[in-house]
Amino acid sequence: MEAFDRIYLDVLRRIRAAPMVHIGGPSLRRLTAFHFGYCWFRPDRESEDSSILGDFRDWIVDRYQFDTNAMGTVEMLRRIAETEERAFGLFFEDLDVFLLGHPTALHRNPARVLNVEHAPASANLDLLAERPRMYLPEASVGCLRAHLDGYSLAAVESGHPECSDLEGFEHWVRKEFDLKGLFRWEAAVLKEYSGDEQSAYRWAVQALKAFRASKGPLRAYNRETVVREMGEMEP
Repeated sequence: MEAFDRIYLDVLRRIRAAPMVHIGGPSLRRLTAFHFGYCWFRPDRESEDSSILGDFRDWIVDRYQFDTNAMGTVEMLRRIAETEERAFGLFFEDLDVFLLGHPTALHRNPARVLNVEHAPASANLDLLAERPRMYLPEASVGCLRAHLDGYSLAAVESGHPECSDLEGFEHWVRKEFDLKGLFRWEAAVLKEYSGDEQSAYRWAVQALKAFRASKGPLRAYNRETVVREMGEMEP
């Protein structure tokens, strides 16, 4: 199995090249939400501390002379950058410099395969509704979509397209709000709620559940396993 680091860096490069297409814009918060969703699914992922992203974090601490180990890479870069867009750019700029200075960083052994039960994306909606800030950098529809898209991409790339069971939700939103033309569903929902992120988030989670229910029964899964796996990931 190819190392998770190499696979995921390719995913990051795709997002960097077209952030609007993949996560709705150059936002480090959305990138973080996508990361959580993608790594939640991946069976061969390990904690940040045991991957190249852990090495990158240590490098960021040294580069900017942070005096704490309590913050993650994203939080540190947000403190440095003035805007979300700048933080997004800074993440990739620093990652480029780090990889240039550590050419052997990707020549590590493949991550061990974890015995994880794969739940469909919709099975995670209760967790995202009950404790959004545990699994997202912020409770926003933008981060919700980025998280679900990351999860679905990992499912498809890992050979489990059946777990990407929320595809087509934009058609539900189009019908609910009688929309025309091209749009991203998270932007449409937020506009419908006049920029009220809390209300838009609540509506989106409930609508996603209704959309999934309209497609038929959800396969059985072990919810405790999903909760445990998600608990290992720190925002």
